[in-house]
Amino acid sequence: MNVYATTTIQDFATPAIEEKLAKVDPRRLSAIVGQSLAQFWRDRLKSLGTNKKGWPSSSFYERAARSVTHYPQPAGVLLRAQQIGLMQRWKGGVIAPVHAKALAIPISPVSYGKTPADFPGLFLVNTKKGGYLVQLGEQVSEKTGRTIGLKKGGGNGDRRLRASLNFLFKLASSVNQKGDPRVVPTDEEFAEVSLARIEVAVK
Repeated sequence: MNVYATTTIQDFATPAIEEKLAKVDPRRLSAIVGQSLAQFWRDRLKSLGTNKKGWPSSSFYERAARSVTHYPQPAGVLLRAQQIGLMQRWKGGVIAPVHAKALAIPISPVSYGKTPADFPGLFLVNTKKGGYLVQLGEQVSEKTGRTIGLKKGGGNGDRRLRASLNFLFKLASSVNQKGDPRVVPTDEEFAEVSLARIEVAVK
């Protein structure tokens, strides 16, 4: 007697493969990975906000972090940070005055993150170490208890005036700023974040 066996083949694999392929579609992955890369860069910028001298923050890196955006591309992700001065912080290089004869470099926590225009009444003081923009100090009136600005008068008044000048800016013809490679994560760091996110996305 002949024995016959009938086998029915059903294609269960194809839907699973199609689902997997849909997960690894470049456009989908670009959108998913882009979000993670942008957040990674934002976190990096925020971590750079501490001032080396302990002065109040100018919020430069916080603003830079908020400016980071991502745009999915056919074969990758475009990341962009639209913060003026960020490239200079990253690459460094010479900074020269554009609309003035000299650069005004903040040298006080009072002037850090500001410009001379924020301080009416500044005047120039030349010293052996260079020129400075300074502001008259203040004192409390013995009669009224109010804070008053010191005025030039002569004698003891002059000595008090010289002792109470607030040096806010140092003038310089140019400066050569050192770059900071931490401003933008390396390709290896971005790749590590991308791979970790892709592994989660295709599960």
